[in-house]
Amino acid sequence: MRRIVHSGWDTDEEATIDRLSNLPDGMIHHILSFVDARLAVQTSVLSKRWIHLWINIPVLNFYSREFPGKFSFENFIRQFLKRHNASTIHTLRFQNLLKLDQSLVANVVKRAVSRNVLHINFRFFSWYSTDFMKHCSLRKKSLRTLKLESCQISPTFFYFPVLLSLALYNVGSNTEYLLIDNISKCVGLESLELDKCCVKWFIPANLNFPFLKTLNILRNLYRFVQSEDVWHSPKLHTVHLHTMTQCCISKESMEVYLPKLVNIFKMLSNARSLNLTFDTIKVLSRYTDMLHNQVFPFEDLEILKVQANIKQGKNVQIPVEVLRYLLSGSPKLKDLVVVLPQQRQ
Repeated sequence: MRRIVHSGWDTDEEATIDRLSNLPDGMIHHILSFVDARLAVQTSVLSKRWIHLWINIPVLNFYSREFPGKFSFENFIRQFLKRHNASTIHTLRFQNLLKLDQSLVANVVKRAVSRNVLHINFRFFSWYSTDFMKHCSLRKKSLRTLKLESCQISPTFFYFPVLLSLALYNVGSNTEYLLIDNISKCVGLESLELDKCCVKWFIPANLNFPFLKTLNILRNLYRFVQSEDVWHSPKLHTVHLHTMTQCCISKESMEVYLPKLVNIFKMLSNARSLNLTFDTIKVLSRYTDMLHNQVFPFEDLEILKVQANIKQGKNVQIPVEVLRYLLSGSPKLKDLVVVLPQQRQ
């Protein structure tokens, strides 16, 4: 039996052992899933073992920041697609600073969909039309999570019967608004996040999310909620309502605005955990006279968090009338948490 003596420094014999190359293909592919596609291809120069490893990686990360310009990025993608031969694609991430040929981006999506992709994350850094998606079906029963940022989509885009998680950031429609009833066609959703999206509810809208557990609604979406709306989500557990009150309040009378805010609470009243920004508390503080006849509708609420931002500092005050309202209809409430921002050093 050969005996190897371990010391603080590698022996000459140990130094010649390429431990990384001795790993199984699956583990190396997992390591390469954390780097962009360009770097994954460059690993082919490490040794003979690595020459073809990148060809079968199941995670594709295309980042335009790694390229000097549009044409070099597009050329790399074309050459990559010619040689990449993985039978399945687990994840597609695409971050684009450039205005690329839409047909090329569509080909990337088609390739991923044809290989039963599970997760798609598209991030654009300027308002970019994703009409190319209408040319490639995403309706296969493989897609589980979808994230889109800074783009436009068609109202008919949504039909994902087995999609579990949908996140839209700064996303709009080429017909002015995203329609919330279109999003509700994703009947299997368990997590939904809408941030800076121009969303419009129908009047009235009966929204059915039978499996939804987590809902994040961020920045300005409240203004299209109507008093007739009904939101049915029996499994809803956690709701985050962030900066819902950053609107032009001066343009709306409190008689019109407060029912909209209260209706949001009613729509989501079966949640067990609720996270509000302190901006919501500030607006409720302006309407204390109208809160006397209102009951906070979260009967099953167990955790209520109020999140202050750095501008408010640690001087956070919740008026007694608002506190009474927040505690009035939640008999199961266990924790009321005020989260203060960390001061920068």
